[in-house]
Amino acid sequence: MKSSKDDSLDCRLLPASFEDRTCVDIGLLALATDHAIESEVRRVLSSDEVCLHVSRLASSNTVNMQNLAGIAEGIEAACSLLLPQTSLSVIAYGCTSGTVAAGEARILETLKQLRPGCRPTTPITAARAAFEALEVSKLAVLTPYPREVHLAVVNNLKGHRLNIVQSAYLGVSEDLRITEISSGCLEAAIDELSNDDSDAIFVSCTALRVVANIAQLERRSGKPIVTSNQALAWHCLRLGGLDVKVQGYGRLLEA
Repeated sequence: MKSSKDDSLDCRLLPASFEDRTCVDIGLLALATDHAIESEVRRVLSSDEVCLHVSRLASSNTVNMQNLAGIAEGIEAACSLLLPQTSLSVIAYGCTSGTVAAGEARILETLKQLRPGCRPTTPITAARAAFEALEVSKLAVLTPYPREVHLAVVNNLKGHRLNIVQSAYLGVSEDLRITEISSGCLEAAIDELSNDDSDAIFVSCTALRVVANIAQLERRSGKPIVTSNQALAWHCLRLGGLDVKVQGYGRLLEA
């Protein structure tokens, strides 16, 4: 009787060894329709000290308050797929206007309950922490949203004692189209907001591709530029205990 081919293989069990993880594990809950947030945050967190892990939330492409508030219903499902049985240092909810629509306190409390021991943040939470770090009290605000959503973000900031000197919105109601907004359009909009007495300009929305241009935008405006993804990445670093400076993405990360 012929032996099978595998009978002649030298199949050995070798000993395995293990090392303790040394990086800070950061979890990000990103919208299914957001093409920008993951690449933008990874760009800023490009360090051997950080491991970024991403899960996605079901979301509608249409940007309005009702749809944005509803995204929060998927937090539990997204969290369950984000490295289960692994202790994360930080977990971030990746939607600025969605946080405002659903309620920031609700989002943060839900994250705490689902991932106990993990420090939670959101883009609006991170932005306010950034304004405090930069000693900003007078703010100009730019968003890509429809008017209703824009005003909700502006009023949220006002409610936290920030003086909104000026604001502008681009009126884009589709998440995928927000990602396609050109750098030239953003430059022109920021130029419009630069000629006032604000301390900084906040560019809201994780779907905007803007991180790579922050240094250039700051040179044009002469002011700090804080964006949703930049602030979120910075806050994740601080919450994870990493006081590292990152060059090329604005004064916030270089301070």
